[in-house]
Amino acid sequence: MPELPEVESFRYRFERDIQHRVIQDVLVLDQKVLRKTPVQHLKNELIGKSFISTFRQGKYFFAELSSKHWLHIHLGMTGEMENFEPHEDAPKFSRIILEFAHGPHMAYVDMRKFGSFFPIPDLDQYISAKSLGPDALTISEAEFLERLSSRKGILKAILLQQSVLAGLGNLYVDEICLQTRIHPASRTEQIPGNKLKALYQVMMEILTASIDRHAEASTYPSSGLWSWREKGYYFKDGRGPVESLTLAGRTTYVVPDQKVY
Repeated sequence: MPELPEVESFRYRFERDIQHRVIQDVLVLDQKVLRKTPVQHLKNELIGKSFISTFRQGKYFFAELSSKHWLHIHLGMTGEMENFEPHEDAPKFSRIILEFAHGPHMAYVDMRKFGSFFPIPDLDQYISAKSLGPDALTISEAEFLERLSSRKGILKAILLQQSVLAGLGNLYVDEICLQTRIHPASRTEQIPGNKLKALYQVMMEILTASIDRHAEASTYPSSGLWSWREKGYYFKDGRGPVESLTLAGRTTYVVPDQKVY
């Protein structure tokens, strides 16, 4: 499932390729991604409009229309927007096609159909209904420390709660814990304040570095960022072996020198 850096990179591409272009027509090739939104309602919301801004809260992406309504696009596991020329066939697994008055068309492509694509009238109301916490990329250190120190439980489970902190998922939480040498099974109420500050700093560094690389995993350094997520793996500095366990219902990778608090 895409995490914050992947969705932020999608937001950048959306603004670059789609924003301020007038939508001439909307083709719905698969209604499942509409999540019960009537096809005609989607068409009424989009045709003749353009996107004027975007917003991301955690893993959730929204595009503001010239009508001041919003389009919500959730990428699921395989969602993406792809350009194609009007004379070309639509990309494979296209679910929604936006035809513009000028330039290439855009297809919302989703092989596994776990994503969604539908309009919402009120952004704040939608975010509130989803109980999304502050965004992991914009939260202040003070609020981060307050939110973690005021909760009791397993660190990984708390960091995965989108109501506590929006944007982190399984992969980035494991990476943050690896780089701070804090075991993800630690109890948050027992982690010293200086280590919680380290968690915040490393989280910001990892998210920023990933976004700078456009969330292209193939460009991540070989010393970290998931390349180590293999049972029995040893780092070049001798750390290891990597072990796996299940925490918060997720497969989790750790090394022996991560301290359990």
